[in-house]
Amino acid sequence: MTGDAAKADGVAVARARAARLCLNMIVRNEAAIIERCLAAAAPAISHYAICDTGSTDDTRERIAAYFAARGIPGEIHDVPFIDFGTTRNAALDLARASPGAFDYLLLVDADMELEIADPAFRERLVAPAYYVRQHNGLSYWNARLVRRDVAARYVGATHEYLSVDGRVERLDGIAFADHACGSSRSEKTDRDIRLLTAALAANPGDARSMFYLAQTYRDAGRHAEARDWYAKRAEAGGWDEEAWCAMLMHARSCLALGDAVGFVDGCLSAYEFRPTRAEPLADLARYYRERGQNESAMLWVEAGQRIPYPEGDLLFVDEGVYRHGFLAETSIAGYYCRSADRRRAAHEAALELQLRRDVPDHVRGLARRNGLFYAPRVEALFGPVATVPLGLPLEEPFTAMNPSVMLDGDDLVAVIRAVNYRLGDPERSWPKLREILTRNHLARLARDGTILDVREIVPAAAIPPALPSAVVGFEDLRLFRWRGRLHATATVRDRNPAMRCEIALVELDDAARIVDLVVLRGYDDDRHQKNWMPAVDGDALLFVYLCDPTTVLRYEPEARRVRLEAVHEPAIALDHLRGGSQLVRFDDGWICLTHEVAMIDAWNRRYLHRFVRFDRAFRVAAITEPFRFTDEPIEFAAGLAHDAARDALVASFGVQDARAMMATIDAAAVRRALVGVPGVGAAGARSGEK
Repeated sequence: MTGDAAKADGVAVARARAARLCLNMIVRNEAAIIERCLAAAAPAISHYAICDTGSTDDTRERIAAYFAARGIPGEIHDVPFIDFGTTRNAALDLARASPGAFDYLLLVDADMELEIADPAFRERLVAPAYYVRQHNGLSYWNARLVRRDVAARYVGATHEYLSVDGRVERLDGIAFADHACGSSRSEKTDRDIRLLTAALAANPGDARSMFYLAQTYRDAGRHAEARDWYAKRAEAGGWDEEAWCAMLMHARSCLALGDAVGFVDGCLSAYEFRPTRAEPLADLARYYRERGQNESAMLWVEAGQRIPYPEGDLLFVDEGVYRHGFLAETSIAGYYCRSADRRRAAHEAALELQLRRDVPDHVRGLARRNGLFYAPRVEALFGPVATVPLGLPLEEPFTAMNPSVMLDGDDLVAVIRAVNYRLGDPERSWPKLREILTRNHLARLARDGTILDVREIVPAAAIPPALPSAVVGFEDLRLFRWRGRLHATATVRDRNPAMRCEIALVELDDAARIVDLVVLRGYDDDRHQKNWMPAVDGDALLFVYLCDPTTVLRYEPEARRVRLEAVHEPAIALDHLRGGSQLVRFDDGWICLTHEVAMIDAWNRRYLHRFVRFDRAFRVAAITEPFRFTDEPIEFAAGLAHDAARDALVASFGVQDARAMMATIDAAAVRRALVGVPGVGAAGARSGEK
């Protein structure tokens, strides 16, 4: 065989082993970020050939030390910076002349981070060169791997591209996160305008330089000049993806200049030119939604969300538009529409975005805040609910709040907390009050919430006294029976000198006296601790510490400490869920109430609740959508019981830290409202997990 066939055959033989890669870079003053780049690339390379263009910091020393510590050979060369194309070509030449043993050059910038999804990707390398996906919100494919024996040169003074003598294929299994924070960024705008203007003076028809000059003017905030150069690039023809991008960016420049007509016309022109791209429609949806024209916004949403991800495109794909952008627009604009279908779609979009792991934090956070607009009352979600006050008579200044109910045999029992402060009353809150006091009462209840008898919970004489503290007492008890005795967890701040919130385990006798007290330590003791959710599993006492990752602690009674029992990562994002009730047995697993806090503004918050079902191994198996018990902003559920005889779930909650309430909910309605979590089966086994 001869020519390319021989080369291809030789490479095929070489792939009896994984291809060897040489890291090829140009750097200058990258000390602040270089080790992040090297750490990401190191698992994939066997050599490096890096050119320094004049560092005055310790970039060179950091590179040499990093690779020396890992036994990776290579060279660092000094080269002058001429322009990016010329300097990168010098780096290519020096790498090819290296004595190192390698097959491909891996072309990387210092502010990039290699992401390896397929550790065996090097075993698949046979083509002359490969495009690798880069992403930073936008996604685009760039030539980042070139075989050592293949002729390839950079073209362009800046925003250069690699021209390869041979086919270039896409490579899946790796990608680059582009952090766009290299040392040259601060001087990039003026330098690029100078280089691109010179390139266009030498070659006025250079469409690529037109495009990147327009981009540079945009980055500099010079929108009129950007608009004009985008128009020139769009008219120049050539690569259709770049021409389309110029049309869209021309529209955005018009909007930045206050030209609404030019913006709308430009978006429509871009869509007409390339109807496989949804970004112009996303821009139009956002434009109309931001101006309160929500019905019009939804027209563009409904058209745009039918366009699939453009798998074949290389340039500047806005991944967010296709992954979640139209959902986000729907979740806002649809709320204000007259159509019941659009309002329903908006609600469903908000619920989905609240829980998706693959959306940015700010998108998920906004959907959670907007959940306040959608959250139904408890009876709207579950049908008729019997909600009653727990009428505990108290002397001033105490008021009842945050009860914790449980089913103790056939008896309904609750701890009802009483406090001396009032939300919103400056005379009855910190710092006017010198002490925040809590007293607790153990009550036996009728099924309708009537208190049949009640006793105040007090420590027995043998219990060690509390330390001096501005917050006194056992807060937000969760009641349960373990090993035949009544127990509760509580938040305490008067059992350590720092007044740090800790969780105490208390045992109660028949007279409602605390006869044993253990401050639960052994896990993350230096942090404030609140809202652990107890679960009694036979002889074992466990606590769900977090929902995401689902973190389970086990109490060791002999050591009187807790230890980590298990950690599971749910398939959905539940990091906003906070502990609420106990976990109680329900069907083939467990169920509890959680709460989540949404900030109405900087000073005011709203509490919402969800039922969360766990499988037998404490993996999150299903959740309901968030709901509210009342129309008041502050609600807190600390108790739950499954009354199997009535198939009812009895929930206890406080309102505004000033009322103690109980709600009886049809358990069948809760089952219908629970939505399963992907990967967790009915029997509690997660797909693919041992």
